[in-house]
Amino acid sequence: MCRFHPPFCIFLKFTAGLALANANLRTLRKQVMKVVYIDGYNLAHQLGIKISSSSLNEARDKTDLAAVDFLRSHNEFKNSFRVISIYDGKGLIGTEEISIGVKRIFTVSGETADARIKKMIDEFPSKKKLTVISSDREVMNYAKLYGINTIRSQVVAAKFQNRFVSIAQSKTPAEKHKDHSSNLASELTMKELQEWKAIFGIGKE
Repeated sequence: MCRFHPPFCIFLKFTAGLALANANLRTLRKQVMKVVYIDGYNLAHQLGIKISSSSLNEARDKTDLAAVDFLRSHNEFKNSFRVISIYDGKGLIGTEEISIGVKRIFTVSGETADARIKKMIDEFPSKKKLTVISSDREVMNYAKLYGINTIRSQVVAAKFQNRFVSIAQSKTPAEKHKDHSSNLASELTMKELQEWKAIFGIGKE
C-alpha cells in the first residue's frame, strides 16, 4: 500500500508502469527477427538465371534459394531471419505468395520493384534489423540513408557460382564435359532445388 498522498501514489504507479512498458519494448526490439528484402529479378539477372514466361516460378525458386544459401553462410544470419523477395508483378493489388519458405511480393501494374522496396523501407519499424540485397544504385543509396545494412547482388551471385564451381570440379570427366558450356546458375535442375530444400529445411509445413 502506498503511504503517500493519493495523487502522488497514482503518479508513482503510472511512472512504474511506464518504466516496465519501456523495458518490455526494449526487450521486444532485441528479439525482433532479422528481415532481408531481396530485389528479385535484379538478383536473378546477376545470377545469370534465364527468365522466360514459361519458367518464372523456377527462376524465382533459384533466385530465392541462392539468397537463402548466402545468408545462412554468414554468422550475422545464423540464428534466424525472414526473407521477403520483391518482384515486378502480376498487375494485381496486394498479390503475394509463399514459396520455399520465402514470402514473395509482386508489385501492382505501374509500380516497380525498386519503388516498392523503398516504400517497404519507409514502413519498416526497426531499421537495424533490416538488410537489403540489390545492385540498383538508387535502392542501395536509399537504404543507406536509413543506416540499413546492404548487400550487393553481385556478392551473392559470386558466392553462389563459386559453390557450384566447387561441385563441378568434383564431377567425373564425362560429367564435366557435359556441363562445360552450361551456366551453372541458370542450369540448376529441379532435382538440385529439391536437394537444397532438404538441406535447408525450406518449404516444410
